[in-house]
Amino acid sequence: MSATQKNLYDVLGVPAVADSTELKRAYRRMLRASHPDLGGSPEHFREIQTAWAVLGDADRRAVYDRGLLNAPTADRARPRASAPSAPRRTRPSNGLADVHGHPGGSSRARYLHQVRDWFAEPVTPVPPRPPQPTPRLWGRFLARSLRLMFVMTSWFFAAGAGTALVLAWRAGTFESSPYSLTTLAIAAGTLCAGPGAVCSVAISILRTVRNPYRREVAHVRKARAVAFAERQAAYSSALLEFDRKRRSVPQDVDTLLAEPFSPRTIAQVSAGVRASLNDALAAEMTARSLATLGWEFSVWHDVQVGRGNECVDHLVVGPQGLTILMSMGAAAPVSITGDRVSYDGAPGADPVSLLRARVNAVLEEVALAGVLSAVLVYPDAVLADQRVHRIGGSRVPVFVMAVSTLAAALTGGLPGLGDCAPRQVDRLRASVGAQTRFA
Repeated sequence: MSATQKNLYDVLGVPAVADSTELKRAYRRMLRASHPDLGGSPEHFREIQTAWAVLGDADRRAVYDRGLLNAPTADRARPRASAPSAPRRTRPSNGLADVHGHPGGSSRARYLHQVRDWFAEPVTPVPPRPPQPTPRLWGRFLARSLRLMFVMTSWFFAAGAGTALVLAWRAGTFESSPYSLTTLAIAAGTLCAGPGAVCSVAISILRTVRNPYRREVAHVRKARAVAFAERQAAYSSALLEFDRKRRSVPQDVDTLLAEPFSPRTIAQVSAGVRASLNDALAAEMTARSLATLGWEFSVWHDVQVGRGNECVDHLVVGPQGLTILMSMGAAAPVSITGDRVSYDGAPGADPVSLLRARVNAVLEEVALAGVLSAVLVYPDAVLADQRVHRIGGSRVPVFVMAVSTLAAALTGGLPGLGDCAPRQVDRLRASVGAQTRFA
């Protein structure tokens, strides 16, 4: 007997007079017990989801109860006691999640921009400019040396001439001819100026050798030479890349740009450009899985958070609070070793660190307490282990799972996390809805 033929109250294990709180508690308990990852039956798991899709909605439950009252006595379940009609909800009553935004929109826009850049006419690289000449040190040092020599020679000459005149005065020969005294003073000053010039030259050489400015200029000159050599090598590589890209530009560029998502266009672009499209496809696949969640979930796609214009693929508010999801468009096989995610057996870029950075950006904007979790969602074809994995022991738990198990994991509850109070969930939903900025 299928779930539509069975009594849905018996499927959830509750009486027909159970209120919405008892129904919800029973549904979550039965969903965890029958989950296929925990040894349950997939058929029983689907029966519970089908039963909740009907009984979890007030309008559908009322229609179902009226059908039970009109059913034959042998198949009739105990009807609900008459109760005043529930107030009309502003949330959708179709049993599906409340969805906002366009999944993968920013990734598709980035892909289109990269495709236009890829097929654009390449720009000729500009050769690097040679480094600016450094000041001539020897001219600077020669001027300082000549100035020092002039000063020291003058002082030594004056000291020698003065000493000769004092000695002549003490010897009593100061009364002689002034021409002989002048000659004596000049001769003595000249004899003393020679050692002064030698000392000035020695001091200038010592100051030149030990001058820190000379070493600094030499260091700057060497650094500029190395940087210029690196720019020259980069310019040579850019010339080769320019020549290769100019020869590889197809003739029908307009046709390719008119159909950017055609297989031929995708095959023409680079792997980095295709990665943006893979991210968009992964986000859309995750969005299709999130759309099947019950009415108690609200979903926002492609949300912009933080001051650096970072994007979060999906924000989900449900019974367990706020969950941040990142869809990974990986092409290589993914395995989980400890707290790291490895691609094709080799660790690549750490997506867990990137996800935690986005979590911190969300926490700065949504300043409400609530059970917060983060999920990395991978395609089924690349994730070797289809179970729900928990990584790390930080205050924000991170889970890794396949896209096929995402809806069941969120509906049944992420392992190790409790439920929030309904009032807290409503406040969190209102806060996220008010502060959401779509990318």
